[in-house]
Amino acid sequence: MVWRGEWGDWMGLASCTPGNYVTSMRVKYEDNQRDGDDTALNGLQIRCRNPEDWYQEEIREAYSGIWGDWKEWSEET
Repeated sequence: MVWRGEWGDWMGLASCTPGNYVTSMRVKYEDNQRDGDDTALNGLQIRCRNPEDWYQEEIREAYSGIWGDWKEWSEET
């Protein structure tokens, strides 16, 4: 179950083009600001690949976000 929370909104949608599949993703978030106002997840990108041509990839972005930095790609299976 996903909890909507009290602040923020859902932003964007990302999907692969037909025939391609999500192979990894990465998120953008702001590290702890200590005394400042922390934000939650600020961005999401997915990497899509075609199983017949693994070297051809596309990066799709649900939302680029404003604060924080992109973290490393996650390729967990």
